Amino acid sequence: PEQLDARIAYLLKTYGHSVLVEQFVRGREFHVSLLERDGRLDVLPFSEILFHGSGEPGQWPIISFDAKWRP
Repeated sequence: PEQLDARIAYLLKTYGHSVLVEQFVRGREFHVSLLERDGRLDVLPFSEILFHGSGEPGQWPIISFDAKWRP
């Protein structure tokens, strides 16, 4: 619990507003994008992210906030 509290404090300070904390579930990762145009919702093609190999020690097979949103 102490580590979680510390991490949440860091996330709030770093990213502001609110944060979402979820349990990691190992498996396939899909991205589904929705686009609203003229009051109509369009579903863009799904994409899957494949993680090959074991990665770096201590690294989770996820796409981070920075990877998704920072240029």
